Amino acid sequence: MSRYLNSSFLLCTVIASLLSTQPPSAYAGELPARSGIFSIRLESDKMLYRTGEPISVRVTVRNNTGSYYAIYMMPLCALCNLQVLNSQGLPVQSSGRRCAFSWGSNNIGEFPAHKSSVEEWMNIKSWGYDFDKPGNYTITATPTIVAFERTQNRASSGPSFITSAEDKSNSVHIQIVK
Repeated sequence: MSRYLNSSFLLCTVIASLLSTQPPSAYAGELPARSGIFSIRLESDKMLYRTGEPISVRVTVRNNTGSYYAIYMMPLCALCNLQVLNSQGLPVQSSGRRCAFSWGSNNIGEFPAHKSSVEEWMNIKSWGYDFDKPGNYTITATPTIVAFERTQNRASSGPSFITSAEDKSNSVHIQIVK
């Protein structure tokens, strides 16, 4: 009997370990998507860049509701996906290199009703974008936030959900010159 308990414990530990390293977007098919709870605002540190110059963005996440929510905190590059379009409106491909992070229940960010949280500036290379060609580009962000409502005076939590891809940010326009 104890052999089966040990095996079950080992299996649960391995599964929990795998789950704790998956990005929120990996749970998109497993968690219900909810729209309109959070909005995001995207900013670039400037509008004109020289080829090879770092391009940094900042994201503000706002709880648009009268309810208290919590999110699983992680680096900015994991809280949203970036979409970059060139001047013809065609997507610029990311190399797929995203920042490394682990996802777990240890880091919980609190979002009181109608409050915002501003994430620090981060280079868009963290999303796998490396601009080597001059041109005009449009950047938008789509949230990939896993959250849950805090209930009973924040003593317990409601079911987890992931933000909807419908909740895109504003567009940021930048120009890269030689």
